[in-house]
Amino acid sequence: MTMKLIKSNVPEADQIAHRLRSFVLKGQYKKGADLAQKVLKEYPGDFYFTYQYAKLLGDWADDLPAKRQKKLKADAAKILKPLTRKLSRQSVAVRFGVCLNYYYQTRAFSNMYKYGKRFEVFDRKQGLYAQALGASLLAEEKYFKSSKVQAKKWANKSIYTWEKYNLKNEPYYFPFYCLAMSRVILGAPKIAMANLKMAARLSQRDIKCAEFKTLFNLIQKDMKL
Repeated sequence: MTMKLIKSNVPEADQIAHRLRSFVLKGQYKKGADLAQKVLKEYPGDFYFTYQYAKLLGDWADDLPAKRQKKLKADAAKILKPLTRKLSRQSVAVRFGVCLNYYYQTRAFSNMYKYGKRFEVFDRKQGLYAQALGASLLAEEKYFKSSKVQAKKWANKSIYTWEKYNLKNEPYYFPFYCLAMSRVILGAPKIAMANLKMAARLSQRDIKCAEFKTLFNLIQKDMKL
């Protein structure tokens, strides 16, 4: 008998979790959200799959028009918030994931960065991940708000922390997307393009797909200057 890796009453929870992860790695968030929602219809209230559904719903929202995106991210945050108060019996990985995704869906990127600093005590690798991601997202946010000095400050922190994290053998595309954004903010479009190509390769998507399009155009613009 195989021991479950995930705390869940759902039959074959580990296999379903593996399928969800495969959707995440390819950026197929809607497919993942639909699968998690299907599980919750049969097993309502299951902690792990409630968390996964909220995470995937919010991540899928990033690809949608602004009004729809705002609503779904608010829905995701509403589901995640009470979970953040029920973490005592969960694994370190699940505690980390719930909190990280709550900060992401609420766009509390500064809090995400600080959370990563604190979390290093429990897991250095995950703590660095939260710091790197928080710094990357802050850099992007500042850049599009025309706060160029702050954008460059956070872009430098992003690159430094991703290097400490060590992306060798990283299977998830999003860190490379984040690196590409930080590189273009710092005026290194050729390196940014290499990072974005890696993100596209890992997610098995076109480099001009909806999620990558804005960044691709920014890089192309800088390369022509």
